[in-house]
This record gives sequence, C-alpha cells and structure tokens, in this order.
Amino acid sequence: MKVKRLESKPVEKAPKIDSEFLKKLQFDNHVLMNRLGQYKKAEKGAKDIVNDYEQMKMKYFHALTESQQNKLEIAELIKIQVNRDEENQKIHKEKEKNVSEIYQLRMELGKRIS
Repeated sequence: MKVKRLESKPVEKAPKIDSEFLKKLQFDNHVLMNRLGQYKKAEKGAKDIVNDYEQMKMKYFHALTESQQNKLEIAELIKIQVNRDEENQKIHKEKEKNVSEIYQLRMELGKRIS
C-alpha cells in the first residue's frame, strides 16, 4: 500500500488586523458585557420584586381569610350572647313573678292572721 503525500501549499498570510479596530472591538465587547451584567442585575431585581409581590398577595389573602373567619366567630359569639341575654330576661321575669306571688301570699296570710 502506497501512502500518498499531500502537496504542500504555501500558507497564505493572514490579513493584518488593524490594532485600533481590535481595540475598538475589545472596548465594545467590554461595554456590552457591562450592560449584560446590568441587565442581569435588573432582571434579578425584577424577579425579586415579583416574588415579593406574590408573597404579599398570599399574606393579604391569608389575612382576608382569617378576618372572614374571625367575623364568623364573632357573629356566632354574638348569637350565643343574645340567647343568654334572652334566657336571663326570662329568668328575671320569672323571678319578679315569684317575688310578686310571695308578696301576695304574705299579704293574704297577714289578713288571715289578723
């Protein structure tokens, strides 16, 4: 088996890059990288704001839910208190009636004795 040799070709000279043009490209690259860093920081800040907003929405929702639950509990306690007040009024009226009956019985007893 024969090995085929490649022909050697003269290397073309690479075009010379203007050093001023290269410096300008490096500077532009530096500026773009700085701006990219700023945009990434701004994006992170925006994401943090969105996360904070979502957390505040959840806290507000929980506060509203808790407030509603407290209102229902207070309404139930008010109903219980009203029922107790009505029961106390009934007991007080019954007591007044019993006191009145006792007074009348004493009066009748006093008349019978005399």
